[in-house]
Amino acid sequence: MAPPEFTIRLQVGITGGFAPPSPSAIHTITRDPSSPHLTIDSLARASGSPDQELVPIPTKHLLVQSYSEQIDHVYSVLRELPTEEPVGSEDIYGLDTGVTWSDGDGWTWRNGSPEGCGSDFSDVQVGREQKEKFRDVVKLVLEIVNGSE
Repeated sequence: MAPPEFTIRLQVGITGGFAPPSPSAIHTITRDPSSPHLTIDSLARASGSPDQELVPIPTKHLLVQSYSEQIDHVYSVLRELPTEEPVGSEDIYGLDTGVTWSDGDGWTWRNGSPEGCGSDFSDVQVGREQKEKFRDVVKLVLEIVNGSE
């Protein structure tokens, strides 16, 4: 079961190289234990316009109880998945998408660094099953981001 306080950040566009990554979307889901709602803040770039800046999307508030199963699943899967080593070296899941989980208990999971992933190689590699689990995590997080009451 996920802790009562957490933040999930999903960034689409984490690979870079010489130049830093140019994300097309950044979504942040926040749970404050004193609120029955998730707060969802998003920034997105219009499709097909890589030179445009990220634009804020209106904040959403969704009932935690409506998404508790998805949140618990994301939490439990991330607890099992490895991250690249060294941090930011390689997009080991191959989706050009980064997920960060941090919670009130002090546990943090992150694939990719805040500056994105470079063109280096990770000492940690993942198999097909782990890639599928990460793909499911991304799908669930996006379901929450795109959800409504």
